[in-house]
Amino acid sequence: LFDLITARESVTYNALLDHGINKNTYLYPDPAFTLDVENLPLPENWMEGNMIGLNLSPLVMHLEKSSGIAYRSTYELVSHILKSSDYGVALIPHVTWIYNNDLEPLIQLYDSFKDSGRIVLIGEGYNAPQLKGFISRCKMFIGARTHATIAAYSTCVPTLVLGYSVKARGIARDIFG
Repeated sequence: LFDLITARESVTYNALLDHGINKNTYLYPDPAFTLDVENLPLPENWMEGNMIGLNLSPLVMHLEKSSGIAYRSTYELVSHILKSSDYGVALIPHVTWIYNNDLEPLIQLYDSFKDSGRIVLIGEGYNAPQLKGFISRCKMFIGARTHATIAAYSTCVPTLVLGYSVKARGIARDIFG
């Protein structure tokens, strides 16, 4: 029924081929890898060269097998970072749709740690190149959203993916083998 299928990573591409879907089916990296970076002024409390970027999404929370584990684990991670290091934490949403808004769990995290002076919440209203600019200035990035992690990967920021679909595994395999 389709004139063209472009899979963004090899796991999906090979699954399509394995199921006989090979007419006009191509493997092509996600265009987000080549998206420009727009560097805006950094917000207050951003520690240049010393921020760990973090993205958590309601989608990954909805798919968890143990209720509340994604948020609790992220909370404990932020707590550990703030107690055992001098890093700051940048909470960076990537999707802010009304029923799937990364800001919801990130605001909760921010409110829990705002008195530390070492946590920054990037609000809504930024476009993809601007978000990629914030992510590119992190020391490392931990993220759930595919395009947030692609922003980190493609700007050579060490990245830990909180994968919720085959895309995360496929993209990692394509980059790292």
